[in-house]
Amino acid sequence: MAQLLDVSVAEVEQMTRDGRLFTLHDKAQGGVVYPLYQGLKGVAGARLEEILRRFREASEDPQSRLDNFAIATFFVMPHVLLAWALPLEVLLGHRLYDSRLDSEALLYLSKDPDSRFSAVLGAVHDEVWHWRG
Repeated sequence: MAQLLDVSVAEVEQMTRDGRLFTLHDKAQGGVVYPLYQGLKGVAGARLEEILRRFREASEDPQSRLDNFAIATFFVMPHVLLAWALPLEVLLGHRLYDSRLDSEALLYLSKDPDSRFSAVLGAVHDEVWHWRG
């Protein structure tokens, strides 16, 4: 992750402690891994930090069942509010897979970065309510 973000390992560790990045437990390796999409241009930085802030605030609610796995899968699972596009695709503004998309989803991908980010924040809000008890 440090190489993707062009920062030191210590900086990545601090960003993780600050909630600006998140990790997943890797049972096979007995450690933690960073979903690599966190380092992609169009995802990394302020946009990712805002998304994670909203998830983190929601996870503090005692009724919430949100965890890092749910947050990680949010980015790579089709979302109804994004016309079944992946939130990651909408943030990036392009498809990740060759499967066909609905014309409404293609419209999301064609928008400017701020509009795409706003749409993803709407999906985050929906996801937060989905994970409430």
